[in-house]
Amino acid sequence: MFIVSIFGSLNQSLNKIVVSHDLGIEYQGYFDVSFTLVTLLGFSFAAMQFISIPEATDAKSKKDLLFKTGGLGDIVRALFSFLLFGVILLYFYPHSFVDLLFSREYIIAADYVPILAIGYIFLFIQQFLAYVNISVGENTKEYRQLIFITLILLIVSPFVTHFLIQVQGFIGAYISTTLFLILYSLVTILSSRDLSPLHAIYFRIERLFIAVLITSILLVYFEPPLLIGIVLSSITYALLVFSLGYLKKEQIFDLFSRG
Repeated sequence: MFIVSIFGSLNQSLNKIVVSHDLGIEYQGYFDVSFTLVTLLGFSFAAMQFISIPEATDAKSKKDLLFKTGGLGDIVRALFSFLLFGVILLYFYPHSFVDLLFSREYIIAADYVPILAIGYIFLFIQQFLAYVNISVGENTKEYRQLIFITLILLIVSPFVTHFLIQVQGFIGAYISTTLFLILYSLVTILSSRDLSPLHAIYFRIERLFIAVLITSILLVYFEPPLLIGIVLSSITYALLVFSLGYLKKEQIFDLFSRG
């Protein structure tokens, strides 16, 4: 569980070393700012890990765990929808966030934040699938392959990052990081015997996409400043997610009542 959970952070640290070596400490600072901003998505990851591991470990039936009303599946969908809302904000307001939190000296970092945000969508799906399957696994053979895959990708990642920086410049570090997050997710899916945790996330997923699309169109059309945009988009997104039926209000109460 520990090896799987550290992939994102360790991959980031290794690539940071490559950026510093290839481009210098200044670009490493930009790289750090981008990742610091992406930690706005960290609530969904932390809550998902905190809830899913003990819930899955104690579960007697994976079907009840994932698809029972008010169960882990409902709560993870709530966290996933919150994650996508964070991605929307990072896509439309990266420069505003960087300017507000770090000053305009680091504004270059904002150009690449949406690339990282995409990768973290895949990482959320990957970690939930891995956490549930490892937690309910009865022997190490069921997830030994995933451990080897994790270690191999971590070894290869710095070399790919170095190559892409030489070919594409600074953006190559972001492309490499996101590419490996996506690759790690796909490999985890292909190597998993049980994909039922994915079905829990994908249940009524088209309704969530509609909420994301309408909220994004609203921000594109009106182009509100940061504070107004956050308030306007959060209200719109929440109303759409609940009215379209991807989430039920009872799930929010379940989310905060879990301990």
